[in-house]
Amino acid sequence: MWDKRKIHNGAFMALFSVYFLILSVPHTVALRYLLAGLMLLWGLSNRNLRESTFMLSSSWPARGLLLFTAWIIVQMMFVERSRDVLSEITGQWLPALAAFYFGGMAATSAGDERKALRWLFWLLLIGLLVINGDYFLQIFMNPGKIDLFGSSYPLFDNGQILLSRLMSSKVQISLFSSMGAIFALSVLLSGLNNRSSWKSTGTLGVTVLLVLAILANVFAGARNGMLGIAGSLLSCMAIVLFFNHSLSKKKRLLTAGVMLLVLVGAVFLLYKSDPRWQRVAGSVEMGMHPDKYLAWTDLGKTPYPVLASGEPIEISAFERMAFFSAGVQFSKETPLGVGYSREAFMWQVDKHYGGRPRHAHSGFAEYLTGTGVPGVLIWYGAMLLAVVMAWRSLRRHFDSVGLFCVLLPSGYMARTVVENISRDHMLLLFMAMFGFSICLLMNKKMRPV
Repeated sequence: MWDKRKIHNGAFMALFSVYFLILSVPHTVALRYLLAGLMLLWGLSNRNLRESTFMLSSSWPARGLLLFTAWIIVQMMFVERSRDVLSEITGQWLPALAAFYFGGMAATSAGDERKALRWLFWLLLIGLLVINGDYFLQIFMNPGKIDLFGSSYPLFDNGQILLSRLMSSKVQISLFSSMGAIFALSVLLSGLNNRSSWKSTGTLGVTVLLVLAILANVFAGARNGMLGIAGSLLSCMAIVLFFNHSLSKKKRLLTAGVMLLVLVGAVFLLYKSDPRWQRVAGSVEMGMHPDKYLAWTDLGKTPYPVLASGEPIEISAFERMAFFSAGVQFSKETPLGVGYSREAFMWQVDKHYGGRPRHAHSGFAEYLTGTGVPGVLIWYGAMLLAVVMAWRSLRRHFDSVGLFCVLLPSGYMARTVVENISRDHMLLLFMAMFGFSICLLMNKKMRPV
């Protein structure tokens, strides 16, 4: 006899797997909506998945997300561009909220915790193998010698640029690969005390996943992605040192020391291999004065300033700080925000400076400008609540689920300050993984120690 429940759960997992893997692939919008519609119908028709949705909604992070939804709807009633905001809520936020619940349903469909983590490993591994395979194929086919550092993208000596043919930006690759790195670190570190919730693939497979995540960032030229992985390693070092009491003090110090040496070595190599790092400090300082240096407002029209030494500024660092500083200034004028929209920041730039405004290179600045101070507090508060839940879980039982649920939202929050990863495919990707992790955490909380 066929087990109908297993067939039903397996079908949902297959739908979600395809959905998750194609989120950042260009020209898949129609397929993405089709899969989302099928998952919605599948979830509504299955009692087990409906119950998991109610359970997920009872978590404090989910309540925070629902409160955020209520705020941007209320906010729409008193902002100028209410029609644009309504379009953004229905086309941007509601699909992201649905992705959160799809992630929770996927965690439930996978079965127990071990099976869910095993499935997540293979999902991330397949994605990173395809991403790196595309890069390796391009390197193999190009006769030129490649320089992986020193410019925004890896560059061949024949002038060609190494670009992904699977995702439209290196930020998307960086976010996906960072999730792989966080998962790998969580499993590896939880295995130190033999309390890893999942051991099916072993240390070698998870190490390969970590290496692939690092390589994807290197090939994409994603410096912020590398910094994100370095930050995750630093967080892991602190967590192991202060929370993994099942290890002896000597073993904790040794583990933290090894991670610190790896971190320092990696940061040193990154600094030495890319001369742009040496111009970051001065460029950031200039970016703190967005009204004085206006090159960030109109790409290609206003010339960029130069450093006191006469060297060109590091454009990325300058613009990120300028966008962030401008977002803070805009929020002082309109603390309740101008409305939830991907274009909210651009509206304000056009109003104050004109020119050809662009998206901020900061999700924090975008949300602060659009949803206002209340929206930002609720949005980041929902993720902080997830971190608190995970901290409490780690104190009870130091394992990969708790570690992953600390590192995922905390890393995402930190990266939104310097990267605009809180919109479009990247928001969907995070929300799906966020829902998956919260559901695992809720199941773990309900399970007796």
